[in-house]
Amino acid sequence: MSEIRRAAAAAVTMLLGAGALVAQAPPGATPPERALLARADSLYRQLETRRDQQRREHRESARGRLVESGGLAAVVPGQATANQVQHSLDTAALLLRDLGGVPQVFARSVVVVLANAADTAVALSTPVVRDRRRLRLGGIQWTEVGGGRSALIVPAQSLAGAIASGYRDTRDADWRAWLPADLGVGPWTRGAAWGAFDVLTRSTWAAGSRCLSGDTEGCRLWLGVDRDSSPYQTRYEADELRTYVDEHWKWYAERSPKGRECLGGDASACVEYVREQHHILPAIPSDEGSRRSLVRALRVLHGAAAVERAFADTTGSVGQRFARAAGIGEDSLMREWRYWVLTRGGRPQDRTLFADAAPAVLLAGLLVLVARRSRG
Repeated sequence: MSEIRRAAAAAVTMLLGAGALVAQAPPGATPPERALLARADSLYRQLETRRDQQRREHRESARGRLVESGGLAAVVPGQATANQVQHSLDTAALLLRDLGGVPQVFARSVVVVLANAADTAVALSTPVVRDRRRLRLGGIQWTEVGGGRSALIVPAQSLAGAIASGYRDTRDADWRAWLPADLGVGPWTRGAAWGAFDVLTRSTWAAGSRCLSGDTEGCRLWLGVDRDSSPYQTRYEADELRTYVDEHWKWYAERSPKGRECLGGDASACVEYVREQHHILPAIPSDEGSRRSLVRALRVLHGAAAVERAFADTTGSVGQRFARAAGIGEDSLMREWRYWVLTRGGRPQDRTLFADAAPAVLLAGLLVLVARRSRG
C-alpha cells in the first residue's frame, strides 16, 4: 500500500506542479488503485490541455500589430486598441514637435516595438516599417479602467520618450553622456520645475552652493556642461569627496589602498578612488532632472529651433553648443537657466536677474542653511 500512496502522491504533485511525467501504477496494484491513478493522470492531462489553450490564446491576443499615424509607427500587443494607440502616436508627435530637438525625418525613420508584443515578425515585415530602425519600449502594463476591468493603454509620453531616447543614441559621445534619456520631452509642469529648484537648493555639493549664490562657473560645474578632462577633480572638492566616501562607502573604501588613503586625508587619492569606482558617484553633480531643466529652459526662452540647433551641434562642449544655439554667451545662458529654475519657469526681464529672483534666492538660502545644520 505504501507504493500506491507514493504513486498517488506523485500524481497529485504532477497535477499541482504541472510535471511532465505520467503517473505509473506499480506492479501488484489493485483495479481500484489503477483506476485512481488513471483518474489522476486524466485530470493532469486535462489541466495541461487547458493551460496550453490559455497560453495559445494569450499569445494570439498579444500578437504584435502595426499601428501608424502621421508617419510615426509602433508595433503593439493585440490587446491594445488601434484607436488608443493612434491617439497616443498623434500626441507623441505633438510632444516631439513642442520640444523641437528631434527632427521629423528621424521620428519617421524608426518604429517603436513594445516588449510585451508577441510574434512581431509579421508586423515588422510590413513594407512601411520593414527598413526602419527598431526602438524597444518596455514597462507598459495593464491599467485599471473601472468596473473591475483593465486595459492595455500605451501612453503618448512613453512613445515620445522612446523616440527621443533613440535619437539621443545617434548623437556624439558628449551628448550621449550628458543628455537625459528622454531629452526633456513633455510639458514643463510646476511640479517638475519645483523638482529642479529643490535639487539645486538642497544640494550639499559646493558647485551647487556656488551656483545658487550666483556664480556662473559654479552653475557650469553643477550642470557638467564644460568638457572637463578630470570631472571629479574639477566639479567636486576633495574634502567633500572624502566626506562622501566616509559617509556612504567607508566599508568598501577600507578594502582598497586608494580608498584607505582617501579616508586618511589624501585629497588626490579621493579623486582617484572615486574616478576608479565611478559607479558610486556620477561625474555630474546635478541629477538628470536638472539637466532636463536646462533643455526645457532653452526651449521656453529661445524656441524649439534652438533646441534642434543645439542637438545637431557637435563642436565644443555641451555648454558651448547650448549657448551657440541660443545666440548668447555661455555665462549668460547659465544666468538665464538659474533664474528660470529659481522662479520655477519665469522669464528674465530688463531688471537684474538677482533683483527679480531675490525671494527665491532667500528661500533657497534658508533651505541650504537647514540642510547644512541637519548634517551636523
